[in-house]
Amino acid sequence: ARLIPICFAMKLTSISTLLIFSLTMSGNIIEEIWLNKENVELAYEKANRTNVKENIELLLKMLEEAEFNQEWINEYKQDMINYLKEKHKTNNLFPVQFAQDILLVLKQIDNKEENLKRVLSIKCFGDSKYFERNIEHVLIRIIKTYLLENAEEYSNDDILLEVGISKYPEIFEFCGDMEYYIDDEKIEYKKETMGSYLNSYNVEKMTNLTIKNVRKILFIENKANYIDYIQNKQESDEFVIYHGGMYSPIKGKFFKKIYEACENQEFYHWSDIDIGGFRIFTRLKKIIPELQEYKMDTEAFFSKREYWKEMNQDYRKRLQQLRELSDYENFYEVIDAMLENNSKLEQEAFIL
Repeated sequence: ARLIPICFAMKLTSISTLLIFSLTMSGNIIEEIWLNKENVELAYEKANRTNVKENIELLLKMLEEAEFNQEWINEYKQDMINYLKEKHKTNNLFPVQFAQDILLVLKQIDNKEENLKRVLSIKCFGDSKYFERNIEHVLIRIIKTYLLENAEEYSNDDILLEVGISKYPEIFEFCGDMEYYIDDEKIEYKKETMGSYLNSYNVEKMTNLTIKNVRKILFIENKANYIDYIQNKQESDEFVIYHGGMYSPIKGKFFKKIYEACENQEFYHWSDIDIGGFRIFTRLKKIIPELQEYKMDTEAFFSKREYWKEMNQDYRKRLQQLRELSDYENFYEVIDAMLENNSKLEQEAFIL
């Protein structure tokens, strides 16, 4: 036992209702000290802390009263409720010091609208950098757990874009003839050598979108391939769209409006021949059910064997897991070839 001089014991008399202590045989040394469990509430008050039980009850009330529309957020909410009830404590997906802030941000992104990161931070917390300092890393963990499992291929910016949080207003790039209206004003685009640009703010406002004189619509993941394609390979009856990595909710709305504006056109997507590319294709297919892969088959894979990149064991394991999912049946054959040759292929190889 730790021994404490009796002189210190004199200082304990003012809080003797909180503590119980025993003395050594000599009577002038404190041998052991215990918290008086009958006065736990007073101990929390003296320490200027909230009772754990009260904290849990407050957190449960906050969670139960929070209302969300998106399925993954509601799944997170229910898991945190269950965890609090079973474990009587929080975890790293719902840290007590930021619990209210996390629910506030989740409510903000639940509307699936574009949120500029620092504007979101000011709106929620009155501080443009508070979100980045305190909430961003927790939100990314939540997204990776409930919305984007196995998101190792994606940057933090891409992960936040998935829920509509961006650093700046998004600029969408495409090449081809298109027109739409905002209010009564007609806005027209013609095929340009370096493509055209559209601010994300216009997507919500646009009506009567029309894609003209087009047989084929092609989405391209990587910027270098997009630029090379529209400069050197695009046919006159093609409409080409720069996809990028994970598309945000507002970019998804743009893609959906393009799809709904078309009738008999064929839709294709071109990505890396790897896990990230397969996932991007599969996600886009939820908007465009007729979507077909472009240069993502075994023929394309073997045509650039000199640029193959070796896969490690962890990557192979995750690729094998995709092979078991019906959503990825378009890629079963090329996945088998990748596993057999222990290789993947980046899209940029097709520029060479």
